[in-house]
Amino acid sequence: MAPAVLASGDLAPHRAVYDLKLGDSSDRSGIAAVDGRIVYETSGSTCDGYTSTFRLVMRVFDTKGGSQLSDLQTSAYESADGFDFTVRTFANGVATEDTLGRARHQDDTVIVDLKRPEEESITLQGKALFPIEHTRAIIAAAKAGKRILQADTFDGSESGRAIFPTLSVIGKEVDPAQREAPKAGKRGEDDAAAVAVIGKGRAWPVTVSFYAPNMPMEESEPVYSISFLQYENGVTRRMRLDYGDFSVIGKLSAFEYQEPAAPCPGN
Repeated sequence: MAPAVLASGDLAPHRAVYDLKLGDSSDRSGIAAVDGRIVYETSGSTCDGYTSTFRLVMRVFDTKGGSQLSDLQTSAYESADGFDFTVRTFANGVATEDTLGRARHQDDTVIVDLKRPEEESITLQGKALFPIEHTRAIIAAAKAGKRILQADTFDGSESGRAIFPTLSVIGKEVDPAQREAPKAGKRGEDDAAAVAVIGKGRAWPVTVSFYAPNMPMEESEPVYSISFLQYENGVTRRMRLDYGDFSVIGKLSAFEYQEPAAPCPGN
């Protein structure tokens, strides 16, 4: 499906698959290889809200012949009224987190109403952005020519109790006419056919660093960072996850646009 004509500010409904491989690793990491996959799907619009699902399955092989399998599954609905989220994680098939809740902005706080792991309401200090809000803020900053975006974020992880300070560094816009096409078969390269489906919209290289939760950024070091090419319609590719002692490359292996949402009333 060709990219849809979107209302101003809307993100494109799409499904993207990224195959994971080890990038770099230090001797002290003890990591020999990585294998896995990310599947991300989103639909909706600004007026209807956005529904998204994300799954990251990754097996890490160590230099002693052992391995560990991690599985992160999230689903969310984000609208002007709030952020409904489910987060489930597994380590070697054993559940380690199962969180269900709803978050909403209130003045300078985020109010989180949890249903799982137990029913309670908590208040987190700070004007944190939800995931779609954060993506749109990065795109808006890039289009405005800004190179730095500092923002607190909330995505429901850490049992719905964490606000993560983030720092986004935005590179110079990549000219579509000069954008290097992926080389077929080259390790770590995005699939050329998948990239062709995305099209030639405006795009910027971005690196987002996530800091220790619930504490000032200046008092901690980044926990991890994600680098990618950010398109103005919300699509990303050229993914790289950096965990300090090792990094993981996310190769875009499949991509398709989904049916766009119906026009908002009055449009």
